[in-house]
Amino acid sequence: REAVRRAVDGRGIRDLERGTSGIGFLLGAGLFTVVPTLVEFFAVLVVMISGYSPWFTVVIMLTFVAYASYTTAMTQRREVRQRRVNEVDSAAHARMVDGLLNYEAIKLHAREAHERQRYAGVLAQWVEQGVGNQKALSTLHIGQGAIISAGLVAVMAMAGAWYAMQDMSRSDTETPAAEHVASVSHPQVLAE
Repeated sequence: REAVRRAVDGRGIRDLERGTSGIGFLLGAGLFTVVPTLVEFFAVLVVMISGYSPWFTVVIMLTFVAYASYTTAMTQRREVRQRRVNEVDSAAHARMVDGLLNYEAIKLHAREAHERQRYAGVLAQWVEQGVGNQKALSTLHIGQGAIISAGLVAVMAMAGAWYAMQDMSRSDTETPAAEHVASVSHPQVLAE
């Protein structure tokens, strides 16, 4: 009986839509984002281990651990907010479907203003929860960007120091890969 009521009132429909899109997202993210990223990450580590100081690999690994830890912690905190948004969203859809199904009774008893206020109250909660959720998501992305930038700065500073100490010979900067990077980032260097 409860399942039938939920299916009719719109709350069940929203939950079903969210579940379907969630499964699609997880499959897509896992298959087309996470797996290729991990393959690329380990390929970079192999190149760094085989051709450069082990300290580069240590910095990259520390950056990866910091990024993963921060992302996990912030995602767990954000999950609570997302659940609240989902609950309010389901309540808003249930209220809307209930109002549409009972339109004649609401009209008969002159309760339009009351129903409109109830729905507006739920929508106001939805907006409030949505803004909080978006702020948490922005905090997550800003933190992730800061961690990646700090790791990049550390690796670049180490590379600069390594080059300044002449540990990188001139031949290391004349490899085809180095020439490609130079041609993309500074085409005027190759023209000289």
